[in-house]
Amino acid sequence: MNNKTAIYNPFTDKDVKINPYGLTAKRIYRLYIEDMGVEPESVLPPNLNYNKETGRFKRIKIIKDFTNVRRVTYNQVYPNNPFSYFYNLLKNYAGQTVHFALKYTNGDKAVVKDEIQEVHPVGEGYSGWWDEFSYFLMVNSEYNAFSHAINDGLEPNFQAQLLIMTLDKVDKSNFSQYFMEGVTNCLLKPIREWANNCLSDAKSKSAKYNYMRKLKLCDKYEEEFVNGVPEDRIAEICNKLQIAIEIDLPSTVNNKTKFIEIRSQKKPLKTFKYINTRLNHIELNKVNSLDNYEEVSKKELIEIFNNEKDFKMWKQGRSGITQVNTLDTIYKLKEDEGYKGAVKEFEEENNLHAFKVEYYDNPALSEFLRENCHANQSVLFGDDDDMDKDTLNHIDMSKSYTRGQDCNFYEGYLGKISDFRKTDKIIELGIYQVKNINFDNEELKEINKQCQWYYHNEPENPVSCDMPIYANYIDKIKHQYPQYRWDFHEDKFLDPTQKTRDVIEKLKVLHDYNAYPSPELKYYQSLGITFDIIGGCWGTGFDINFYDEMYDKEDGISHYCRWFGNTMTMNFKNRYNFDCKDIEFAELNHNYNDDVDIKFNDYCDTGVIEYQKKKVYHQCHIASFITSYARINLMEQLSKFKDINQIIAVQVDGIYFQGDVETTPLFRKKDKITIDYIETDYFVKNKYSYEFDFGPFREHNDFELHIGAGGCGKTHNNLTDKGLCSVLYVAPSWKLSRTKAKEYGIDTSVDAWLVDKDPDKWRPIYNKYSVIVIDEVSMMCNEKKYDIMNRFDYHKIIFCGDLGFQLPPVSGEEFTIDDDIKVVEHTNNRRCKCPKLKKRLDFMRGLIKDGKDFLMGAKFQESIFGIDVVDKDSIEYNVEDLIICPTHKTKDYYSEKYKNLEKYIVLENCLDYSNGDIVYTKLKGVKSELRHAFTIHSIQGETAKSKLYIDMNKMRSLRMLYTAFSRAEYLHQIVIMK
Repeated sequence: MNNKTAIYNPFTDKDVKINPYGLTAKRIYRLYIEDMGVEPESVLPPNLNYNKETGRFKRIKIIKDFTNVRRVTYNQVYPNNPFSYFYNLLKNYAGQTVHFALKYTNGDKAVVKDEIQEVHPVGEGYSGWWDEFSYFLMVNSEYNAFSHAINDGLEPNFQAQLLIMTLDKVDKSNFSQYFMEGVTNCLLKPIREWANNCLSDAKSKSAKYNYMRKLKLCDKYEEEFVNGVPEDRIAEICNKLQIAIEIDLPSTVNNKTKFIEIRSQKKPLKTFKYINTRLNHIELNKVNSLDNYEEVSKKELIEIFNNEKDFKMWKQGRSGITQVNTLDTIYKLKEDEGYKGAVKEFEEENNLHAFKVEYYDNPALSEFLRENCHANQSVLFGDDDDMDKDTLNHIDMSKSYTRGQDCNFYEGYLGKISDFRKTDKIIELGIYQVKNINFDNEELKEINKQCQWYYHNEPENPVSCDMPIYANYIDKIKHQYPQYRWDFHEDKFLDPTQKTRDVIEKLKVLHDYNAYPSPELKYYQSLGITFDIIGGCWGTGFDINFYDEMYDKEDGISHYCRWFGNTMTMNFKNRYNFDCKDIEFAELNHNYNDDVDIKFNDYCDTGVIEYQKKKVYHQCHIASFITSYARINLMEQLSKFKDINQIIAVQVDGIYFQGDVETTPLFRKKDKITIDYIETDYFVKNKYSYEFDFGPFREHNDFELHIGAGGCGKTHNNLTDKGLCSVLYVAPSWKLSRTKAKEYGIDTSVDAWLVDKDPDKWRPIYNKYSVIVIDEVSMMCNEKKYDIMNRFDYHKIIFCGDLGFQLPPVSGEEFTIDDDIKVVEHTNNRRCKCPKLKKRLDFMRGLIKDGKDFLMGAKFQESIFGIDVVDKDSIEYNVEDLIICPTHKTKDYYSEKYKNLEKYIVLENCLDYSNGDIVYTKLKGVKSELRHAFTIHSIQGETAKSKLYIDMNKMRSLRMLYTAFSRAEYLHQIVIMK
């Protein structure tokens, strides 16, 4: 039976749904091919052939190629260790993109889940990839889908099976007719709806007029572009309506690469995002606004997916399908139910959005965190051949990943990471790489060595000898080192923690060049284990509270377990699946984007659009602390055993043993024995033997103030410090902010956004960045300083400015230096390239420092600091020169004087210009005014490149004059006027 397809019937001038292989469809195809000269492959279904010589149609039977599909069943795996089996099997797929589909039975429920993975090459991260992927096979913390306990007694069709489907990369194929007709007028529909809504909400007459004008323009364009909007006219629409338009093909559905991306010259009032879904050549062009979507339940989303017979695209992850795009609607999983709803509330309540790390912001840091997110393994202490399982006891930790706050060494979870650098000690809460691990208690060895020396060198007549006798030395050690116990039988001091060190050494949890969270390292230090710290990352800590909803289950897996697995997952690619019946269809999609890969699997009639994410966020540092606290809790339970030989095996958070043991409140007795699959001989894997590329050591402070003359490197040194993480540069103006963005290639903002009441401005900054470098703080009032320090409570804040020398803020109390702000002084002036100018600047700074910040009769002097004063009407001014004045009134005099010369100041922030930018032609559509002079306040922080004219009229303070002088690089630039 054939599914009906929508086709335009030129005989009836209607869109009709008919059998694409029926007689009516063939009449339509024949008209296109024979009468209109269209190539057959442009109109025919993929498996229908037209013979031009005979004029007959023939349907071709498609034989699917299943060579890129492998099914692995429980019976093939058992009795092998499933993890060892798949670890070795999947090496055959190293370097490939693979679609995994897992099916198993959990209790009375059949569970099906799938995901697409990029299998890392062997020797290039395969082991780390496997550590992450292995969670996909887990049913819970005890069992995986192929465990004997899960599958025993089930019929084969209910037992676990894993489908492994490689997705083969396709080549390009060009079809010139694709997208030739232009975009249909559904492009204008969401724009009209937006303008109508804005008109309804408008309060002022000007706003109403503005949106009525936009609606009239929409009417005009709809009449003009009846057959679609040509690509070359979209820019005109954007500028006229002051909007931005982004159009994706299915193969360009991402934020980085757009098929069409056009913005108005002025800052757009609204950005419209579209996707053109004309993948099948017989489908009409449809454009869907990605801003408009419908939220549905998980059950409803699955029904939509199964029932949609026309073209669809969909996204999915470990939790199943999360989004379905049809030709007319986008369906997304509801945010407030099931796993997604529980995690949304959990992350909001714990402020977890603020503690994500972006991979590309600092790849070295992210690799460090990923490599040191140690999954706890399983270790067999004894010989399993001689083990009697009937005599085994089993205890495990209840909800082990949520018990961090119950740990005796709990210090919180690492949140914002501000530093990634070399160090030989623990600086703050963080993760540190170690080497030269020593389990021997060297201190105790030396003490016992001294004891033996005193014993063998006891004087014959101790009363007449000054040397302390043996017994006195023993008493002295008892008081000085109460952690050690004197054993009269062995005649030496013993360490009660030796047994725990022996267990830890046997666990193989500590390895040279691995890195561990600082609370765990402090735990080892408390046991007398020594090591050298090489470097690490550190920052601020926070607490995580696991609410009851996080213990609920979906598909047999607790929400907190699934969330934990996602914290250490790095997904470098975004993937959309789409219906794809043949490889030619996939090739057609690939042609329009060099930045994506199109992959295809014939078995499931599915293509995959795969592109690199621009931003990859992860929380490996949080996962590292979660597993670390679980390890400490486990090791503290192991220390309760009287004899290490009682311990038979450790399995993640469970312990198998013989005899009795005192249990901590975190552990519970279990009846199930799942010891069959323990093969590893380490609890934590030793992954590498090299030092990471840390930044240089630097003293750590939560708040710093860098002071010094302009050009001394206050800002530069911080913006080029590779040890700082997630840095944002902040300036008092967008002009200076954008200048630094171009100069250093960094993210920037303005200080007004940091203290704005609108959370849409400051909250993204709070979440994204860990270090905030704030420049020109001499212009910042004290109130703003405190507002920033209080709001950004998890951040390292670095203030930079020439306090006391540059001009103070226009209003408010001047910036003061508090006790909790570390002051760092910079003295090497790199901006001032002229010794003569530097001499005068240093002289002025000395006067200001001595409290002589005043100018008496400056405008009447013939020379100032050895520079002749000239008449302001006698200067030879060019527009590239800079005139600066103390007051606005004086500034306006020069703008009027040189009004015949073109020089403008931009008065708004827009796409290409910032408020305060200087341009030499009048800009169309950008607010600006004629300006030839500027107040000294307005140019603070800038450098003059040509002549610098300084008007002395109303120059009342030496700080004002110093600020003016310090804009120059050379003395010969400066011209003083009166």
